[in-house]
Amino acid sequence: MFIEMKATEFRIGNLVLWQNEIACIAQILELEVVFKCGDIGFIKDCQPIQITKDWLLKLGFEETEFCFRLGTFFLTKSKQAERFFYQDYKNRFIVMHVHQLQNLYFALYEEELIFNN
Repeated sequence: MFIEMKATEFRIGNLVLWQNEIACIAQILELEVVFKCGDIGFIKDCQPIQITKDWLLKLGFEETEFCFRLGTFFLTKSKQAERFFYQDYKNRFIVMHVHQLQNLYFALYEEELIFNN
């Protein structure tokens, strides 16, 4: 399924799918993004990367019985589907894509998630 993304969803360092490859955003322009590899692509051609157990492990999370954890940051696993939730004392967010997780983690901790191939 094709999802049209917007520039406001991105931060430098976000991982997306571009031309069926994982690409890391280095610069955000009005209609385009520049990737760390030096390629330039239209924002509308970028696709989000679905969060999976494998992706969480690549981002340094540890799996427990009910959640994935990275330090004091927890994502709860849904029992019905491969969905993940972040919840604090006030809010609950569904985190569906890698760039959303990267942005949420940075907003809370002011640190980047490290991607390990």
